[in-house]
Amino acid sequence: MNIEIVKGKPYRQFFAWWGKEVLNTNYYFKCNGDLHFIHTLRHDTGRVLDDKRKRRELADYLRQLRKNSFRYLCHHSIRNDIYEFIDFIKKNHFTIAQMWKDVIAYYDDLGMYEFHGNLVEYSAAFQYQIYDEAMVKEIQDLIKDIPVSKR
Repeated sequence: MNIEIVKGKPYRQFFAWWGKEVLNTNYYFKCNGDLHFIHTLRHDTGRVLDDKRKRRELADYLRQLRKNSFRYLCHHSIRNDIYEFIDFIKKNHFTIAQMWKDVIAYYDDLGMYEFHGNLVEYSAAFQYQIYDEAMVKEIQDLIKDIPVSKR
């Protein structure tokens, strides 16, 4: 599998958090000719510590992708490992709070699936980006018996 990290064209966008226009750079990986979104690096914030933190965050995502063989990425969860997270939900009999239309959604423009939501009883938001279609089917099978609460 030939993987190439692709850096998008930087663009500026205003963020109230920093009170200014911040530089944004989208990062992707290319596999078999397809582009898959990883993360948007926000930098030139005017705050050195924020810029360093954002760069470390991107570096952590890239390390995580390599560790997971570019199959998935945990953006936010109490467990980085998606399988450990699903086991945690099942063992504790938690309910997934569906935040959007589907718990697993496909984003064609980003070349990825997203497994996202919150846990009703624990208030633990989660977001995993999944790039491997076989893995999506596997995750769907693993979560099919977990109750889902729609908003």
